[in-house]
Amino acid sequence: MLPGLSIYRGLSLLSAPDGQTSEGLLAIVTAAAIALALAAGVILGEYVAQPLKREARRLESRLAGPRLVGPLRARARGRSGRRNAEDVPT
Repeated sequence: MLPGLSIYRGLSLLSAPDGQTSEGLLAIVTAAAIALALAAGVILGEYVAQPLKREARRLESRLAGPRLVGPLRARARGRSGRRNAEDVPT
């Protein structure tokens, strides 16, 4: 909201007839700097939070216990996934 307010203020100062062009440009540059700082903070927060998310997932999977619902992950049986003739019960 703050960059939007600075942009509005800058544009209104630029369009004012009493010649406040420099103040209007300064307000628009300030709005751009605020927007860049917010974007950089979001990216930095995501980057810093990645190890914490990874550890939280690892801890959750360790404490969760057996899964009672969801897809069953079967082990692969060789290269093609088919049973050999020796594996078939008679």
